[in-house]
This record gives sequence, structure tokens and C-alpha cells, in this order.
Amino acid sequence: MRLETKKYLLDVQQAAALASEFVVGRTFDDYQQNAMPRAAVERQCEIIGEALTKLAKADEPVAARIHDSAFVLDAGTAVYLLSDQETAGRLAARKVIVVGTVDPKTRTIQVESMATAK
Repeated sequence: MRLETKKYLLDVQQAAALASEFVVGRTFDDYQQNAMPRAAVERQCEIIGEALTKLAKADEPVAARIHDSAFVLDAGTAVYLLSDQETAGRLAARKVIVVGTVDPKTRTIQVESMATAK
């Protein structure tokens, strides 16, 4: 395995471990009402997303072996799963404008269109 691949996988592992530490002993209500752990977890999720995006470009065969990963939209106050994963992958790590319908129950956006923000 290439050194670059190992680095990205280590980034994912460390960020996931930190995110888990930030919520230990907290109820979901406490987590939702306290901005500090929420922001800390969101930052670790961003790091995971960035590392997986870079991994996909650097070592596609290894990235393809990672299951159940998906591109999401961080809207600042909430994170949403995007129905159009192909376009989301092309626009990963960029500011985007998404037009679609939000399903609040599943926190999924049924994407009608998605483009890079100007």
C-alpha cells in the first residue's frame, strides 16, 4: 500500500476516534443543544470527507473498497445526505448550490440540480 494511501486512511481513523470521544457520556439532546461538541464532531466529519475525497483521487481501488460512504451537504446547522452522489463526488470539497426537496425524516435532499457556487 502506498504511503499516501496510508496517510489518508490514518486521517480517517484518527478523526473517527476523536469524533467518538467528543460524544462519550452525552445524550443526543445534550449533543444537539451544545454547540461545542457538535462543532467538534462536524469538523472531524469534514476531515474524514476530505481524506476520503483525496483517497478516491489518489488510490481509487482502495477507496472503492470502503463501503457505506456517501457525500453529504454541510448546511451549517444540519448535514444532509445527497441523492445525486455522482455529481456530489465531482463537486466534493467545494461550495455548492443545491436545488431539491428535503426529507426531514431521513435528512436527505432529493437533488434536482447541483452546481459550484460562484
